[in-house]
Amino acid sequence: MKINFKQKLKGIDGKNLQGEDGDLPLSVPCMQAVLVQAEGDKPDGKEKFDRYKLAEKIQNGGELDIEEVAKIKDLVGKIYTAAIVGPVWLALEKAK
Repeated sequence: MKINFKQKLKGIDGKNLQGEDGDLPLSVPCMQAVLVQAEGDKPDGKEKFDRYKLAEKIQNGGELDIEEVAKIKDLVGKIYTAAIVGPVWLALEKAK
């Protein structure tokens, strides 16, 4: 499935969420969730490489399968609060 990771995330109030460089695109929390290890997360080398390849797909706007989208959602859910999880998951689910 093709996902527009450049789309801007909106908060519960309907306004664009803000990141370090202005409006927050979907790619930022997705990339961070894939590349950062949550507390207690102990992926092996293969899993780390798989996450790296997934981050490349996010960065380059590549096609994702349902399992990859589910992995992104799971990892975002582990490191972010509901204020980010909600908009990210809604954006990913709209792409289905």
